[in-house]
Amino acid sequence: MLDSEFILQNFVHVGSSDRIFHTTNAFLTDPDRPNRIIGLNICRRGIGSVDELLDFEHLQYLDASENDIVDISALAYLRELRVADLSFNKISNAYPLVGLQHLEKVNLCSNKIQRVPTSFSALDLPLLWRDDKKGRGVVLSGNPLSGEFISLLTDPSPRQAEIKEFLAKSSEDYEEPISSTVEARILIVGPGNVGKTTFFRGLQREATRRSQRPTEGIDIGEHATLSRGKRFIYKIWDFGGQKVQYSFHRLFFANHCLFFLVLDSRKEESPDKWLDYIRSFAPKARIVVVLNKIDEHPMFDIDRASLRNAFPNVIGVFQVCSLTESGFSDIVRLLREYSESVDCHKVVVDEKTALARMQLASLRDETPFIGRAQFDEICDRNGIARDAQWDFIVSMEILGEILTVDTVDDIVIYPKWLLQAVAGTLLSNRLSDHKGIVSEGDLRKTLEPYTQRYTNYGRAHQQSIISLMAKFDLLYVYAPIGHSDRTTVVIPSALSRQSIEWNSGEKSVRIAIDLLFNSVPLMHKLIVRLLALGITQKENVWYSGALLSAPGASSSVGVVIADEARNSIRVQIEIPHAIGLLPQLIVIIRELASTENTSFISRESISLGHIHGFEDLTEEYVDFLDISAHVDLNMTEMVHSRTRRLVPISQLQVFPNLIRGQAAESDGIPSSGFGWYRQL
Repeated sequence: MLDSEFILQNFVHVGSSDRIFHTTNAFLTDPDRPNRIIGLNICRRGIGSVDELLDFEHLQYLDASENDIVDISALAYLRELRVADLSFNKISNAYPLVGLQHLEKVNLCSNKIQRVPTSFSALDLPLLWRDDKKGRGVVLSGNPLSGEFISLLTDPSPRQAEIKEFLAKSSEDYEEPISSTVEARILIVGPGNVGKTTFFRGLQREATRRSQRPTEGIDIGEHATLSRGKRFIYKIWDFGGQKVQYSFHRLFFANHCLFFLVLDSRKEESPDKWLDYIRSFAPKARIVVVLNKIDEHPMFDIDRASLRNAFPNVIGVFQVCSLTESGFSDIVRLLREYSESVDCHKVVVDEKTALARMQLASLRDETPFIGRAQFDEICDRNGIARDAQWDFIVSMEILGEILTVDTVDDIVIYPKWLLQAVAGTLLSNRLSDHKGIVSEGDLRKTLEPYTQRYTNYGRAHQQSIISLMAKFDLLYVYAPIGHSDRTTVVIPSALSRQSIEWNSGEKSVRIAIDLLFNSVPLMHKLIVRLLALGITQKENVWYSGALLSAPGASSSVGVVIADEARNSIRVQIEIPHAIGLLPQLIVIIRELASTENTSFISRESISLGHIHGFEDLTEEYVDFLDISAHVDLNMTEMVHSRTRRLVPISQLQVFPNLIRGQAAESDGIPSSGFGWYRQL
């Protein structure tokens, strides 16, 4: 097996590119990057395939002469190849060399090439019969070419213009050796400033830079390899790492994607939180953990056995340096192996689907959306049968080429534009200035910079974006009870991150509702409900909480806060208002929690701080179920488990129905989730 480790241990290291072609079993490395092999001599080794050379994506100089090589398709992916000696093999098709832009010289002497591809006429290289030792050209002697072509090549003064004109006029050409492609999608995610963009560029074999601008929205690229003799293309999506951009991840996270979670080794970050996050949206997706910048902290690693036990969908952990691309060969090998596994969600793009996809892409300059009728027409035009069109839609969604939404009739044919429009909306100054709560008109104005390029873009298309954002909880639309014409939009990610201080002037009751999932998304839905009911006001809302209002009160009477660290909702209300307000809040929170998580189980408890003599124990809570059990036993006191103090049950049983879990709906609080608010 020809891999880097084998080469470094068993081959001879030479110091120049010239020596590569004169030293058997030799290798050359990049002077600036000693681990990067750029030259290789594998002549006379009985090699029948060059597929293993895919691991050496930076190869510039190759001597593979005097072997049994038949197929050189893999060389099409060695984008940096400059000089290659492929003489004395069994090669019959030279087409894979056509796209190598850095190629300076290739020796194809004594192979089985009968016709030179017409595409060679476009190469900026002379076609030669024998090596003229001038350093550039494609050498073709000893191949069974046509007599007319050989006569042109062997002319004492060969004229390249005539040779290439002959090729250009040739009616027979080699087709590309691969008639179809197989494709899949990679999503690169992780915190900001960990090197995701540099890693993204490295996967595409692009030059990397030490300084990169933060990704806004998404960047899309490709990584090509071979899989079972076919060209395999990974579509790579690089997501921005700023926290405000996390909100639209759910638009594109799916089980059919392969996730690369990139972390900064210098920060010794645990991947668990991000793995839980990915699993919440794509529970069956395969994940690769990348510990980047390992050159600056080479001793860091994670407990891989424990990680795989907790997250069996993790298929690899790699330590890399994206700037030097150290460790990338292992990732390239994994991608090739994964492309052949049953876990990989592959899409075969044949001629019909490729043409349909090109036509869909060509419409992006006119509109980012098309109707289903127009989509069906494109499929019909390209011979995609009606019973196969749904499969085509699914395959294009897997690759991220289109996006469909149940509540929207249009098909999104430009997902990247859509994501940029959503990201731009969420990051806009207009939303920031209004602290995330705006009118319908203001929301539409934030979309205008992204829609002006389309002359036929109308209100209906803006509605499609708004409906899509609402479907994925990127925004909520509500109308105050009794005012259905006054619609307002809440964008959670744009809400103020600065909490509002509230100090109770009187005794207050504190309730804690512990959840089994992140409490912040539930808090956003709770804020919308409270705004609609008039229990809070726009100026009293922030990202993780809200101050509470009550009829007749001149100032706020309480506060509700999401405690993300404890996965709980904390409520504190002044006692005069708690009797009427607290039952409503608990009913709403229970309803929202059961909608948010079908396996919802909460632990509800009340603080001791409102009881006379226990004012110092505001952070000590008693579980509702414990209170209920003591009431059932006709007990008047109970022992607080942690402080061992006797607590009068009459002071805890403020809301007997709630404590027993029998609370009925309060007036004005509907029970049907978010059915009460009007969609735009």
